[in-house]
Amino acid sequence: MRIMSRHGGLAAATLLALTIGGPAQADVQEGLRAYTAKDYVRAEQELKTSADAGDVEGQFYLANLYVDGIGIAQNFREAARYYEMAAAQGHTGAQVRLGNMYRRGYGVDTDYRTAVRWLYRAFDGGSAEAALYLGDIFLGGEGDVERDEGHARQLFTIAANEGLAQAMAKLGLIYLEGRGTERDVPQAIMWLTLASQASEGEVKEEVDAQLLIAEKAATAGDWAKGQKMAASWTPWALSGGSRPEEPIPPKPQP
Repeated sequence: MRIMSRHGGLAAATLLALTIGGPAQADVQEGLRAYTAKDYVRAEQELKTSADAGDVEGQFYLANLYVDGIGIAQNFREAARYYEMAAAQGHTGAQVRLGNMYRRGYGVDTDYRTAVRWLYRAFDGGSAEAALYLGDIFLGGEGDVERDEGHARQLFTIAANEGLAQAMAKLGLIYLEGRGTERDVPQAIMWLTLASQASEGEVKEEVDAQLLIAEKAATAGDWAKGQKMAASWTPWALSGGSRPEEPIPPKPQP
């Protein structure tokens, strides 16, 4: 399992500015330096000191360390505990990872409604990853969460327009198969083309196979329209756009 995303890894944390102050934050810095130097035991010690003092970044990176289990024992239960500390303080990355731990039952009992609540908190905080994972949950009707393909499409649309290749691929398949919306081959071609351009390796091969299916289902006009839309697409952040305020999927009640 890989809970930590490309945005959450400890190695990426070394890019943080080293000008933040305070004893707990200094421990975070020392922990990240130790991690970079592959002194994982010291990294755990420094990050734990910071985390136990209430530093949200210390809690988040310590949880990441426990999930990966590099140089120390993997410990999902402790990871979930520290993610929850950071999530309660509003850390969107921790909220996403905690939601996925409840979704998959790592370190906690599987609880889809708790997973959805944490993912929605991250979504409200601006996380495109949260939109992607919520889309997965609603598309498949995971656990006791009612299937809603229309809401899944809305969520994938948000994540795709924020640049996530996985969401682009899922959105392309939704339009190709007409799930939760009318079938729209040009839209399918657009999103699968963008997903292919943003992917590599085996993932790209899978997307390209779906794009070939879309191409076979398309008229010449469909293909040209889809390619034109893909060529003119830009992420919301670069186009001056923003998330739509409505419609947003209903949030399950506690």
